[in-house]
Amino acid sequence: MTGRRAASFPIARAGLLAGLVAFAAFAATPLRRESTLAFVPDEPFQRDGGVQYFYALAHKEPSPETANPDFAFLRALDESGRWAAQGEPLHVVMSRITYTVDKDVSFFTEARAKDPAWMNAVAPEFEVTQRPDGGFHAAKMPSNDFTIRFLDARAVAAQPADGGVARLVALLPDAGLPDSVVVQENFDFARVMGVRTGAWSVTWTAHLPLGPGRTRVHVVTLSALHHLPPFFLGGEKRVFKESVQGALDLIERLRAAALDGGVTR
Repeated sequence: MTGRRAASFPIARAGLLAGLVAFAAFAATPLRRESTLAFVPDEPFQRDGGVQYFYALAHKEPSPETANPDFAFLRALDESGRWAAQGEPLHVVMSRITYTVDKDVSFFTEARAKDPAWMNAVAPEFEVTQRPDGGFHAAKMPSNDFTIRFLDARAVAAQPADGGVARLVALLPDAGLPDSVVVQENFDFARVMGVRTGAWSVTWTAHLPLGPGRTRVHVVTLSALHHLPPFFLGGEKRVFKESVQGALDLIERLRAAALDGGVTR
């Protein structure tokens, strides 16, 4: 494999499709990195279109499970138990992003979350197709399969107190329960230049109503990696870049699509 596609690493893909979220140094959008996972949304900053985010990389040694309190808190997002079943040490990338969209919360429906046409309209570079079993495939290298689970308000309220929704709500203690939550699990990542990169990732995207025509999007992602990129492909800086930079344009596309009414119901 050669070229730009072969050099890509699957760091933040989980949040790019179901939640269609991302963050980067984009000139039109104020961006602020926060020092703690439990940062508080800055209302004036967000009203001006600002995006707040947290990012951390936990190396496989010592194990993130015992050495990183943020991972210990977020591990509940891995409801499929992939971490427990992996059988080998893995690096973990953790991120949280919070921003607002000038659209009523009713815009974020299950039909839209599971619509490949919507995904490809906002993120055409991923070349998403639907599998016969109802899952999805992203062709962008390193290609991978993923599933999407949508929780409406009733399902959100029925979630267990120690599950992923509870972790999201704990990070926004004064916001109440989300109107909906989208859970995307990514797996079966292709190798890059013969090397295993992504093991799995999961993103939880919550939509919280702020009033008519305004929704807060709150996203938390865990990405487990077999290997970091080699130094000649950027090493840890490449991980940060693909998790943070080069993705804020997707937020701009989402905001623009929302203003246009979207590409589907």
